[in-house]
Amino acid sequence: MSTIMLSPPSARSGKRKPNLSRSTQNQLNDHTNLFNFEPDEVYMDQKLDGMTEQELLSLDSGLFKVSEVERVLRLPPGSLRSLALKVADAGQSPYGKWGIGNSPISHWVVRIKVFSSCWENEIKPLVNPEPEGIRKLPKNLSPEALCQFNGVIRLSELKGRFPFHQQSIKNQVRKLGDQAREVMGCWKENSHFYVDLQPFLAWMSSHKYR
Repeated sequence: MSTIMLSPPSARSGKRKPNLSRSTQNQLNDHTNLFNFEPDEVYMDQKLDGMTEQELLSLDSGLFKVSEVERVLRLPPGSLRSLALKVADAGQSPYGKWGIGNSPISHWVVRIKVFSSCWENEIKPLVNPEPEGIRKLPKNLSPEALCQFNGVIRLSELKGRFPFHQQSIKNQVRKLGDQAREVMGCWKENSHFYVDLQPFLAWMSSHKYR
């Protein structure tokens, strides 16, 4: 992993966002005094290529871009930043609480030493990471190719591709409860609905579902 050294801020450089209160901005910037940096905060690691979730969370030091951490943990882009802003709005320091903040060089960063200790019980339940192995449908996939596609995708990716109402599918999942995945190849996990496409298409065909 390559690293860059964080330079000291000049009078807390960086323009304050118009929609952030002064107290929120102060909470976000509470760690930007160079003289308060600990050794693992001075250098920022730039890439996490090839690293697994377990490997990332087992690190005992390192400062990483938020976007890199979100990618490894399968989080929607911007989810950690949004979470940090909510904590700051509540009058707490997201960097001190969870190791998430913005750096003197205007990057949103994660201090992994703090973040990993809070991930499982505090942060993860609030950001709903994607289950492992979720696939994306190619944009221009033909109907024939779609019917041959194997893998688990979000139900929302099928919008407009099949003649059914997604709300009806969601209602059916709720009706079947824990049996939904086995019976129809569709289920809800965290806040999203997922489809194992081939079992789901077989269920739709057998039920002539619309």
